[in-house]
Amino acid sequence: MTTLFWTPDEVELKTFSSSSKKTAKGLETLIKIELSVKDTFAIASLLRQLDDASRKQEDAKKPHPKPPTKKSERLALPAPLLRIADHREGSK
Repeated sequence: MTTLFWTPDEVELKTFSSSSKKTAKGLETLIKIELSVKDTFAIASLLRQLDDASRKQEDAKKPHPKPPTKKSERLALPAPLLRIADHREGSK
């Protein structure tokens, strides 16, 4: 859940309204909020908060890649020496 913060001396709530409509997914409600901002730093803060909320929503919609399955770890050792029988004369 995202929360917006502002101080009453910098930002004033002008109006708000809501409207609902039926969609294929069910009932959808749209809320409109109109603010009057007197300070440029408050504007920047509100816009930054709204941008962060928008990014979080977009990230939540993206499919996240599954973490790679853990394969058995192999040690970086050389291959064992081959046991080849010595067929020279006189060797045992």
